[in-house]
Amino acid sequence: VSLAEFVQVIEECVGQKAHVVSAPMPEADIVSTCADISRARELLGYAPLIPVREGISLFWAWYQKHVLG
Repeated sequence: VSLAEFVQVIEECVGQKAHVVSAPMPEADIVSTCADISRARELLGYAPLIPVREGISLFWAWYQKHVLG
């Protein structure tokens, strides 16, 4: 999931447009990274149970109930 896709899912779940501010990347910053769960899958039998969109939606519902009241 790209950062842009992640933000879009959050916007859809929350029902509000995010205020995204772009800034120049520092010279020493890493251009891109890629999370890879294949080793955890292989060694630990790990497999995500909840898709990103569903997880964000569940978290938002929890946050509204327990934090925003």
